[in-house]
Amino acid sequence: MVFACFIATVNVKAQDPAQKQEKPANPRVMLADLSDQQKEMIQQRQEKSKEFREAFKATITQEQRDILDDPRLIKQDRQRAYRASFTDSQVEMIKSHQAEMKKMSEQFRSSLTPAQQERMKQMKMQRSMKTAAVRNGNTRPCPCPCDPRGMGRQGYAGGNLQKQAK
Repeated sequence: MVFACFIATVNVKAQDPAQKQEKPANPRVMLADLSDQQKEMIQQRQEKSKEFREAFKATITQEQRDILDDPRLIKQDRQRAYRASFTDSQVEMIKSHQAEMKKMSEQFRSSLTPAQQERMKQMKMQRSMKTAAVRNGNTRPCPCPCDPRGMGRQGYAGGNLQKQAK
């Protein structure tokens, strides 16, 4: 009994703040670090995007809706056909919106402090790594029995676990 209490007290360590590792960048934490002006810029960007989506949806014709709902086309063909059906005014609308969003992004980036810029770089790197992993089919950090590709059932080296045990 005394031995168990001794082991329990030995294993408990106080975490030293100097040893604390920096956690991955979190968008919510990043948002908390922004100034009121920066938060307002983000809000304005979101509102502009919402207004654009509503205005663009109002310009979609029935023919374009039919293209989007056509079950005979695969996703890529549906997207190509839909984009090819855009009118000149719709294309101009998209281009002007993209230019406006780019301008707003540049204004926001120029308002960031060096520390905020570093945090944004970390977030961008994490996001790109996660996107690349999903594209490559690596949605799980390690192979396990619930792995959708079935690698966990074969083992880490790709061999059959039952054969390795024999």
